Amino acid sequence: MKKPKEPVNGKRFLTAGELHEWSQGEQHTFWSPTCEVVETDSTVKLIIDLPQCGVNDIQLALLPRVIILKQKVRFLASRSWKEVWRALFGPAELFRRFDVPALIDVNRVKAELELGVLTVTAPKQPAVQQPAKEVPSRPHAFAA
Repeated sequence: MKKPKEPVNGKRFLTAGELHEWSQGEQHTFWSPTCEVVETDSTVKLIIDLPQCGVNDIQLALLPRVIILKQKVRFLASRSWKEVWRALFGPAELFRRFDVPALIDVNRVKAELELGVLTVTAPKQPAVQQPAKEVPSRPHAFAA
């Protein structure tokens, strides 16, 4: 095993090998599905490819500017060898954060999982225009 490099100004940087090992470990822990964000005048739509995911395996957290998708692989009473293999050797967890381009109405979001494709449709919040503030006049601001 190689000796780590000496700290520079009190900070230790990862070597190329350590960075590669960390990257490999992250890939085995989390996975990132193929997705697409489509914005229209009234909605923001997420289309996410989630093969072999069930409706009960997926959690959505909704905020006005963020949608978080989370899925855990559980190893409970399995129904098939495919599920056992996936739980033991497949990616352990899915965690994906989507920053949406507009404020969404979190109370009217709809999600549908069909044939391994999750479609999340989030209506945009109506734009509220605030009245412009008047600048007060100060006629004596520069008087001597």
